[in-house]
Amino acid sequence: MVNKMFMGRVFLPPAPSNELYINIGWSMRDQQIWPEWMPIFESMISKKDYDEMIGEMKTLMDDKSIHPALKYAARTPCFCVCLCPIVIPMALDITKSMKTIGDMYNGADVKLVRATRPTANTEDMQGWDQYGKPCENAFGENACMLSCWPPLGYNIVLKAPQEAPQGVDIRSTWPKLGSRSVIVASGPIPLVNHVEFGKTLVEELQQLATLKESGALSEQEFAGVKAALLSANSDPTLVIAAPITMEMPR
Repeated sequence: MVNKMFMGRVFLPPAPSNELYINIGWSMRDQQIWPEWMPIFESMISKKDYDEMIGEMKTLMDDKSIHPALKYAARTPCFCVCLCPIVIPMALDITKSMKTIGDMYNGADVKLVRATRPTANTEDMQGWDQYGKPCENAFGENACMLSCWPPLGYNIVLKAPQEAPQGVDIRSTWPKLGSRSVIVASGPIPLVNHVEFGKTLVEELQQLATLKESGALSEQEFAGVKAALLSANSDPTLVIAAPITMEMPR
């Protein structure tokens, strides 16, 4: 079974890294989600280069991605001997081609992660996605959800320049759980905004504007969450004391 928990998410790694991990999924057919360019990427890769790179990777996956039935069959004892010599070279070729495409664009690197490990539940030791949700995975026989790093699957790693432009500080502007968190599921994008208890609506809107200005939120995401906050709380002095749920169209 494919682990889809990380697909389509952009992660800030544990401190002190200033890289970003863009997780696109796996080499099996229809098991990729391609995040759009974000303004916060600007110091690492331009929108033009990012869109071209993603376009080439999409074409590669369309041409060479592995049918899920073939991959699952290769794991069964009766088919393993016959299919492994076919599936393994296919997967290795995809990985090599993905890395080649990434190398063509300055500041981008492609990493395939097959194993992840638990991390401490502290802000600096956790990875965080673009919606303020921590990087988590199920561990152990009871499938306990724990913070982990790195995210499983193919990751496009963007590396910040050694001398970042003035005003660019990824770690300080990236959203963290506790101030604002939005979780993403498949299909339409349901957003759940966990507002920090004890904050007024005005304070939360100010924080939301800061996230948009930093590039952590797109205009569409900003408008959607702002509308949900305003509709749920007509009094700007009201203290937020409950989660807000909304659905944003793709």
